[in-house]
Amino acid sequence: MESLKDYDSKAQEYIINMGLFMYGKSKEFFIKELTEETLLKQYNNDYDEQKFQKEKQEIHDILIKRENEIRELKENQYKEYDLLRSKIESEQREHIDFLKDTLNNAKKDKETLTMNLNMLVKDKVENETKYLSDKITELETKNNEYYKRYEKQTKGKYYETDLLMPAFEEYNDKHLDNRWEITHVGDVARKTDFIFKDKHTKKMVMIDSKNNNERKVGTTDMEKFRRDIFHELSFAVGGIMIANGKIGTKKSYELNEDGGKILIYISNFHLENVGMIFSQLDIIIDLTTNNSESAFTSEVLKRNMKEYYKNDLAIFHNLERQKKQIDKNLITLATNYNQMFNEDILIAIKEEDVKEIVEDGKEKWIKENLCMELSEEMSAGRIKKGTISEFVLYYEVDNKKYVHYFKTDASRKTKITQLYNSCKVRNETSIENIQFKEENIKIDI
Repeated sequence: MESLKDYDSKAQEYIINMGLFMYGKSKEFFIKELTEETLLKQYNNDYDEQKFQKEKQEIHDILIKRENEIRELKENQYKEYDLLRSKIESEQREHIDFLKDTLNNAKKDKETLTMNLNMLVKDKVENETKYLSDKITELETKNNEYYKRYEKQTKGKYYETDLLMPAFEEYNDKHLDNRWEITHVGDVARKTDFIFKDKHTKKMVMIDSKNNNERKVGTTDMEKFRRDIFHELSFAVGGIMIANGKIGTKKSYELNEDGGKILIYISNFHLENVGMIFSQLDIIIDLTTNNSESAFTSEVLKRNMKEYYKNDLAIFHNLERQKKQIDKNLITLATNYNQMFNEDILIAIKEEDVKEIVEDGKEKWIKENLCMELSEEMSAGRIKKGTISEFVLYYEVDNKKYVHYFKTDASRKTKITQLYNSCKVRNETSIENIQFKEENIKIDI
């Protein structure tokens, strides 16, 4: 109260009233708010707020930390990605280099293999060529041998001296202990070609050989053979005519008795069956030794027919062996040809034959109907076509004669082919008969 003394009465009154007002209000507030419950609630609110702020700060810190971790993870991821990319690129480069090296090595290996293959093919071709050349030489030798053996040469002298005589002597020595004395008399008149003298009976048989192949032995040669046998100085008891072809009208094997002498005719004779000749010599000796009408007994005829049958059978087997060998050679040649050239040899031969036939026919037709040599004399009076050049063609169509000039030889050949085909279609032998339409021909002139 002492402090109010310094104020006048109104101021004191105002201060007292304001104090009372504030006291009343404050008292009501504290009475109402400052209870145990409100104080606890207020405390709790303050505690919750602090806790919330703390938790918020902790969460914020955690978020910051997580963001930093995520950032670090991303940075590490980027680093790992860069490292992985670098590693992959390095591995790819290494793989690419490896593939390049592999390809280069493969290329080198291929070149080596190709070179080796070419060498092998070359060696094989050379070997096959040598084999075929040797085979050709062998076949040519055989062919020449057969030619010399079967073709008539100076009265068949080669056939007699170089083929028959050695075969006779070898068989006589090997199988008959040289029972027969064999003499070649091909150069002696009226003595046929060979005289066989039996050392036991001293009887002689004359043999005449004919190297005629497909040509038949004529009547003249057969009459000469008979005259030689019956010549007064022959002293032969019989004779044998052998031919590697056909003997006139005689059978393949024919035995005749004529004037007390035995004449035997053997067609299609082969050197491989030289033994048959000696069996026929025995037959002649037997038949002339038994000089009666019963000489031609059934046993002799039986023996003769057996010998001829064996002769033909031997020829047949020999032909079969030759056929099998030829078939084998043909298969080998066809197989080698296919392996070396990858072609069918039969088709290739047929194509060549057809081509040769067509080309030969065309060339012959051109020579007979066309002229390609420039000639003022031939040009006179002919219908001129094209501009004068060195490629000229003279021909005749529908009775009209033409001189045709071309810019190139190729166009001239085209014209020739068209003319030839037109002639071929119409099956005419002369170009004069060709029904030719000029408007259908297109030639570069």
